[in-house]
Amino acid sequence: MHLATTNLAVVNKLIAHTHANHHVIDHHGFHTDPSHPVGSLHFLGATDNKIEELYKDMHDEVNFYQDSPHEITRTNWRQSIGDKRFCKAYQEFFDQELAAAGNDWHQKFMEFLLDNESGPLINCMVSGVL
Repeated sequence: MHLATTNLAVVNKLIAHTHANHHVIDHHGFHTDPSHPVGSLHFLGATDNKIEELYKDMHDEVNFYQDSPHEITRTNWRQSIGDKRFCKAYQEFFDQELAAAGNDWHQKFMEFLLDNESGPLINCMVSGVL
């Protein structure tokens, strides 16, 4: 089996750019994250130029982060869950939390998912399934 011959650095650069700049939901409420098609094209063997071309085309359709009304902190991180105005603040908060944990995403994921202060966040994730 022959996998992509693209430069993974290009894919990583585009995904990092998306994470730092783009809201993943558009004004219609649809998911618009360009990292999924970028990764798919990579694994399908697209060239770096083709991936960058697609990214540029999608880039024109995504929403950029807007400034949040206030910062998200350890003491208020649950108060604005679901409020899209805080997307950038949450992105910054979780990036800081992850960096402080030595980028141990598994530890941080479990910490926030199972935090029992106001009921575990996992309840929100599975309540619609049950």
